[in-house]
Amino acid sequence: MRKSNFALRLQPSLLAEARKLAAAEGVALNQLINVAVAEKLAAARTERRLAGHTAPPDRDRILRLLRGREAEIRARGVTRLALVGSLARGDATAESDVDVLVDIEPKRKFSLIDLASLQGFLGDVLGRSTQVLIRDDLKPDFRREVERDAVPVL
Repeated sequence: MRKSNFALRLQPSLLAEARKLAAAEGVALNQLINVAVAEKLAAARTERRLAGHTAPPDRDRILRLLRGREAEIRARGVTRLALVGSLARGDATAESDVDVLVDIEPKRKFSLIDLASLQGFLGDVLGRSTQVLIRDDLKPDFRREVERDAVPVL
């Protein structure tokens, strides 16, 4: 990969907030900005793909795609993954995204950047906007609601 320099001017308040977030995540400011740009580009690609969708996502196809990438998903710290939301309930529409519920390795540091990276990766694999929910981050009542319709994948 060829590296290049690019001068970037951020508003002082935005820069201060970005520095705080980078420090909290334990990453360099440059890495935080790179991931943010990558996430925005992935979202734009997903939006373009969604514009061409005329049918709801095919649950069996989604399951095959996820199971086919199990090693890569687990390498990102995921110990369990389940489909949730409209796709799990069977009421997805052409505009539906793919919602997944994950468990992360207990001792693994899993940052906001890791979450964004996982979400972008899954969206690219599935060809649909993907929302990742971390089971341990959900409030108990919402967790029970989400888990009610969960379809185990990994």
